[in-house]
Amino acid sequence: MIKKPYQKCSLIFNNYFLNITDNLTVQIDNDSSPILLLEHSYPNAFTRMNVIPLTEGEIQNIICSLESKNTSGNDEISTKILKLCCSQMRRPFPFICDKSIMMSVFPDCLHYAFIKPLYKIGERSSIPSYRAVSLLTAFSEVLEKTMCNRLNQHLQVSNILVTEQYKLRKC
Repeated sequence: MIKKPYQKCSLIFNNYFLNITDNLTVQIDNDSSPILLLEHSYPNAFTRMNVIPLTEGEIQNIICSLESKNTSGNDEISTKILKLCCSQMRRPFPFICDKSIMMSVFPDCLHYAFIKPLYKIGERSSIPSYRAVSLLTAFSEVLEKTMCNRLNQHLQVSNILVTEQYKLRKC
C-alpha cells in the first residue's frame, strides 16, 4: 500500500517529537527526593485535603468558562459541543470528578492526546521550526479544572502557599 504524503509527513513529525527529549540533559540530585525538598521548604505537617463534593453549578461554570473551540481530542467532542450539551453533562460530571479526586485517579482514557505540529519560527520546511501541541479531550479539561479548583482551595485554606507563590493561586 502506498502511503499518502500527509501520512509520511505525520510519521516524520511523530518521530521528531517522540525523540526530541533524548537530546536533553537533566541534572538530578539523587540525595534530594521531592518529598524531602517539600519537607525542608515547609516544615509544618501537611493537613489532609478534605474533598468537598462538586455541585452542578460549579460544573456548569467550568464548562461555560472553556474556550469555544472546534478542535477535539481523540473522543472527537469539541468544547463547543460540550457547551451545547452542558445541561445534560452537569449532572453526571460532579459524580465522575468527585470519584476521580477521592480515588486519586485520572482516567486512562483522558490521558491520550492528538499531537499537532504548530509552526513557530524559522523555515517552514524545517521540522525544528514547529512545536508540538497536544489536543486533549474537553472532558479532561473539565476534570483538570475541577482538580485545580479543589487543590487551590486546599492550599488557600491550609495556608500552604507562601506569598511569593502568587502565580499558583488561580487556576
